[in-house]
Amino acid sequence: MQPKSVELQSRLESLTNSFLQLSQNLSEATQNLEQSLIPPSLDLAEHIVNKRQDFEDLRRQAVELVQSLEVSTTEPEKIISIHELEALLKAIHKAEVEEVIDTWQQALDILDKILKINSKDSADFLPLQQCLTQASQLRNLILI
Repeated sequence: MQPKSVELQSRLESLTNSFLQLSQNLSEATQNLEQSLIPPSLDLAEHIVNKRQDFEDLRRQAVELVQSLEVSTTEPEKIISIHELEALLKAIHKAEVEEVIDTWQQALDILDKILKINSKDSADFLPLQQCLTQASQLRNLILI
């Protein structure tokens, strides 16, 4: 399972590219307005609104995720740039990785306890041997 921050980071990269393209389009529109008094197109205005909404949506999702992970961060309304959003996503990714590592460690601790179980009656008690084999296999999968 891929961390949610990876998907959000991918969307942020796409949005960054869109903003860079939008910046070029705005520069051209500014030149046209200054030099020839040609007003910006309605398509450009609509594109600005759409990209701003994309930013707001991405920020909202990042803030929801950071709150679910209980990561302390700046106030959401203070995240007004791509750079600030990128920093937030890095903090989220770090928290997600730490959460996965903690979960793995908990699983390993449980499996280690299982692997210490032995039968007082018979060392070759088949159900216990099967359980220990499966616990060992699961432990090895986690460590890979």
